[in-house]
Amino acid sequence: MRSILQRGLAATAVTAVTGALLIGGASGASAFAAGPLAKVANGNSGLSTGTNFDSVKVTAPAACDAAATRHTTIVTSVVATNPAQQASVDPWAGKLLYSPIAVGLPGPITDFPSNGSWQQIADAFGLPLVAGTYNLTLQCQNNLGTSIFEQWTGVVNFSTPLLWSVPAAPLVPTTTTVTATPQPVTAGSNVTLTATVTETNPAAPTGNVDFKNGATVIGSAPVNASGVATFTGPLAAGTYTISAVYAGDAVFATSTGTVATAFVVTPAPAAGTSTALAVSPTSGAAFQSVTATGTVTNTSNAAVIPVGSCTFKDGATVLGTSALSGTGVCTYTASSFSGPGHSFTVDFVPANAGLFSPSTSAAVTASYSAPQFTPDEQTIVVTVPTGNLTIFTPYTPAAPLNLGNLTLSANGTTFGASAAFNKVTITDTRAGNPGWTAALTRADFIGANPANTIPAKYSGFTAVTGSYTAGNAIQAGDVTFTDIPANSPTYVAGPATFASTVAGKGTGTVDITANFVLAGVPTSTAPGLYTATVVFTIA
Repeated sequence: MRSILQRGLAATAVTAVTGALLIGGASGASAFAAGPLAKVANGNSGLSTGTNFDSVKVTAPAACDAAATRHTTIVTSVVATNPAQQASVDPWAGKLLYSPIAVGLPGPITDFPSNGSWQQIADAFGLPLVAGTYNLTLQCQNNLGTSIFEQWTGVVNFSTPLLWSVPAAPLVPTTTTVTATPQPVTAGSNVTLTATVTETNPAAPTGNVDFKNGATVIGSAPVNASGVATFTGPLAAGTYTISAVYAGDAVFATSTGTVATAFVVTPAPAAGTSTALAVSPTSGAAFQSVTATGTVTNTSNAAVIPVGSCTFKDGATVLGTSALSGTGVCTYTASSFSGPGHSFTVDFVPANAGLFSPSTSAAVTASYSAPQFTPDEQTIVVTVPTGNLTIFTPYTPAAPLNLGNLTLSANGTTFGASAAFNKVTITDTRAGNPGWTAALTRADFIGANPANTIPAKYSGFTAVTGSYTAGNAIQAGDVTFTDIPANSPTYVAGPATFASTVAGKGTGTVDITANFVLAGVPTSTAPGLYTATVVFTIA
C-alpha cells in the first residue's frame, strides 16, 4: 500500500494556486511557509498532462525545514464536474497520497517522484476517478503531523476519468515605475531612463523593458537581478511623454509605468563663432585684383566647422557673397577698387541659426591710387534669337506610306505588314540647347466601312535609328532611340517616345528612319483598304 501511494503522488500534475490552503495543526512550526506548488507533471514526459495510467511527479518550490521529519501530499477536496457524481468523490478529501520520511531531503527544490498512477491510487483507496478538479496540498511535517513547517497547494483537472492536465499558473502581477534624469537637460546631453519592476514573488523577474515616448520606442534594456533596467543616451529637443513597458516573462506579468510629468529636452545653445578677414593687397594701383579671405571658427568646439555663407562688404556696401567651405574659409575677388577710404568686413551668416551664431570680422582698411583718367562706361546690347524646334515627315493624304497587303502569319493565326518609314527629320536651332523628346501617337486604321477597324495597339514603330549632318553639334550618341513595339501587352494610348536628347545635346539636324509595322491583327478583320493618321510631336 505504501509503495502504491508513493507512485501515485509522483504522478500528480499540480499548478500553483494563489493563496495556499492551510491545514490545521501548525503549532510548533519553526519556519511556516505557504504558497503554490512548483509543478505537477507526468513522471514519464515531464509535461503537465497525462492519462490515469501515467506515473505522476509532484515538485515543491523549496526544501523542507530542517526540523521537518516527513513530507506528505493530501487530497484536500475534489469538485466533480457533474454534480450527480459529487457524493462519490467526497471521500477523497483528506486522503494521503505520499508520506515518506523527509530527513536529509535536498534543496532548494524538493522532488517527490513515484512510479504509481492516479488509477493505482484510486484502486488502492477504492474510490472512483471522475471528471473534476482535484485540490492537492503538500506539507512538511513532524512525524505526528502536529507541526507543519511548509505547505504548498496545487490543482489537477480531469477532463474525463482518463485524462488529466494542470491549468497554467497565473502570472505574478508586477508594477513598473520609471524615472528620467537629469531635468532640466539640453539636446545632445545624455538622459538616463531607469525602470524598476516590483512584484510579490521572491524570484527575480527577467526579460526586457522598452522605454517609449508615446508609442515610439526610445531604447530597450534587460532587467537585472534587482528588477532594474537602465537606458542612457541623448535625446533631441522636444517634450516627451516617457513610459517604461516591462514585457514580462513566463512567471511575471507585463506592466507599464509613466513619468508623471512631461519630460522636456531644451535645444542646445547655438555654438559661438568668430570671423577673421584678410585682404590682399590693401594698397597699390587702382583697379588691381583684390582678394578678401574670411575664416570662420567655432569657438565652442573648434573641431566642428560652422556651416553657412559669407557676406563681404566695403563699408555699408555689399560686395558679394560666397559659401563657407568645409575648412571654414570663404573668398571674394574683385578689381573695382580705387582711391582711399576702403573699409572691408565680412559677415558670417549661419545656415541654421539654432546651431551656430553669426559673427562679423574686424574691419580691414585699404587705400588704392586714384585713376589717372575718368573711365567712360559704354553700353552694348545683343539679342539672342529664340530659334525653332521642328519635326517633319514626308507622308501626306495624297502620298501616304503604303504597308501593302497584310500577310498571314506562319501559324495562320494573325495578319501582319511592315514598310520602311523614310524619314523623320528633326531640326533644333533654339537658344539654350534645352534638349528635346520626339513622340508618336498611333491611331486606329479605319476601313471603307467605318465599322471596320484595326485598333491602334496592333501598330508599331521599330528598328528606330538616325543619321547626322556633318558639322552639326548633334552627332552619334547624342540621341537615344526607343522602339515602339506592335501588339504589346503594355500598350497605352497617347504619345509614345521614339527619340530624345538631354540638355546640351540637341542642336542641329538628325534624320530618323524606322519600320512602321502591323502585327497580331486578328484574322477576323474584314477585307478592304484601311487608313490611319498618326501624329508626330516634339517638345
